Amino acid sequence: MRILSLLLGILLISSCKKEKNSCNDYIVFGTYYGECGGEQCIELYKITATELFEDSKDSYPGSGIYNGTFSIKRDAAAYALASNIESTIPVSLLNDTAAVIGCPDCADGGGVYLEYHKNGLHKVWHIDRTLTLPSDYVAFINQTVQKIQALK
Repeated sequence: MRILSLLLGILLISSCKKEKNSCNDYIVFGTYYGECGGEQCIELYKITATELFEDSKDSYPGSGIYNGTFSIKRDAAAYALASNIESTIPVSLLNDTAAVIGCPDCADGGGVYLEYHKNGLHKVWHIDRTLTLPSDYVAFINQTVQKIQALK
């Protein structure tokens, strides 16, 4: 029995390494508004290969990487709703070297936060919602906002 448990443990550990540590892959996405009152002003979610978590910290992301507290596990229906977020991220955004696009929330229009951590690539974007953006960015932002509204 011990040998079977040991083999299972090795298999689980090695499966993450084969996928370039895919067990640690995640995407954080959400919206934030500074001139706003209430819990709905900052909505951030972290999705992994199998689970969706909501941020309970609800702090304004500022700039750089958001250090949230993703402790509220959402149900399977919420996960299913958000599970295609990666496929909606424009390739042009993944290739964009700017961490801040426009001036997010400067005109009280809010910002979109995206953190992408996959296959060793770790990038963060803060995106202005009022800026005239490329159409693929706009489509991504609109889809993200729709997902967040449905997740509330």
